[in-house]
Amino acid sequence: MTWSAADPSPIADNQTYSDLTVAKLRRIDPKVSGTLSIVRATSAKYGVELTGSSVTWSYTGPGGAPTFGRCSRG
Repeated sequence: MTWSAADPSPIADNQTYSDLTVAKLRRIDPKVSGTLSIVRATSAKYGVELTGSSVTWSYTGPGGAPTFGRCSRG
């Protein structure tokens, strides 16, 4: 992921992630992959997945780390 998952503050409007979209991420970094999807976006957390060549990476934030596999839906 080319946007900074370690520092999600630029993507959180009004101190919430609930309005997070791929379009907003692309405004920060136009190179955000077309295979990126927002799995979950709540007031306190977000989860994104990136799939390519039969491999899925996920990141749950803030404060997570990129991992192989799908995001937790909870």
